[in-house]
Amino acid sequence: MPQIISEKRPGQCSSDVWIGLVLLAVGGAAAWMASGFDDASRPYPLALSVLMMLLGAVLAARAVLGGGEDQSFTQQARILLPAAVVLALWILALSNGLGYVVPTFAMEFAFMWLCGIRGPGRAALYAGLVTGGSYAIFVGLLDVRLPASHLPWLF
Repeated sequence: MPQIISEKRPGQCSSDVWIGLVLLAVGGAAAWMASGFDDASRPYPLALSVLMMLLGAVLAARAVLGGGEDQSFTQQARILLPAAVVLALWILALSNGLGYVVPTFAMEFAFMWLCGIRGPGRAALYAGLVTGGSYAIFVGLLDVRLPASHLPWLF
């Protein structure tokens, strides 16, 4: 059977290029918004937005220079809608008083499933580690107040 040779240049139509550019743009907009915060509130969101911009630039550059794995955009787009729904439900849960831990664990579990980790025990372990780690970082190290829960036994 003859082999089809692609003449596509590295980075051409790569979803990593577009995702990197979106991260760069969203990070830039967030940095611009954070620059208007007061001195006490500015450092944390500004650092996260700069980090997002750097990661976006690295992702796009890596795809353009040919260092990344080439995947079709349709393959990644099938994950986009469910991931957006999961993220929207997480935001809704946080803003409606369900606390931080339970919605974050559910979101992380769903993301693990979407990323191909199909064993429920393994997905739960990873989701628990990410949830516990993020809670420890936000509450313990950064002293960030997380959304209050209407149910006191939920964090």
